[in-house]
Amino acid sequence: MDKKLKHLELIQNAINRLANSSFFLKGWTVIFVAAVLGFATKDSKPMYVWLAAIPTVSFWVLDGFYLNQEKRFRRLYDAVVTSFSTPGALCASCPVTTITMSELEIKRFAFFNQTLSLCG
Repeated sequence: MDKKLKHLELIQNAINRLANSSFFLKGWTVIFVAAVLGFATKDSKPMYVWLAAIPTVSFWVLDGFYLNQEKRFRRLYDAVVTSFSTPGALCASCPVTTITMSELEIKRFAFFNQTLSLCG
């Protein structure tokens, strides 16, 4: 039982690290984009506005990766909790998620393209 509690703590720590990384990533995105847009208004060059879209999309995809990993660890945590009643291995029947990063990117970019088409 003690090993399972340590296993749950390990998973929870991983979830917390992913959540913190996602939070800091969002903060850096806001700072970086604000700086680029500040230069755009100072120099009156519209090219900088489009330049701000590149890191925004990049950080958006990276944030999606962090959120995907966090969801996978939450499922792993739930599987370990439900395995408390079964003796034996720590998590012999843990679910394996079949979603890949490329599928996640496709979904994110499809949403991004829809959003852009509504704006323009």
